[in-house]
Amino acid sequence: MKDWLIAFAQAAGLFALVIVVVAAMVHLAHGQQRKCEISEFHAIAWTTHNPTERHQQMMEWLGSRGTSCRFEELLNIWNNLGEWAGAADSAPLRAKVIELYERLPKK
Repeated sequence: MKDWLIAFAQAAGLFALVIVVVAAMVHLAHGQQRKCEISEFHAIAWTTHNPTERHQQMMEWLGSRGTSCRFEELLNIWNNLGEWAGAADSAPLRAKVIELYERLPKK
C-alpha cells in the first residue's frame, strides 16, 4: 500500500511540474511581458540536477524576471532558496535577491 501511495505522489508531483513548465512555455510563446512567476523559479530546482547549471539558471531567472517581483515574492524566494537551490545556494545568488529587494520602491 505504501509503495502505491509513494508512486502516486511522485506521479502527481511530476504532473504538476509538467503543467508549470507547459504554462511557462505558453506564456513566453505568446510574447507577453515577463512576470515574476515563482513557480517557474521553483521548477528550476526540480528540473535541473546539476548544481552549477541550477545556479546559472536561477541567476538568469532573477536577472530577467526578478525585477518584476514584489516584496512578498522576493521574500518567498529568499525563505525557500536553501531548499530550492540546494547545493547551488550561494552568496552571489542571495546578493541578487537582496539587490532586487533594494530596488523596490520605498514606502
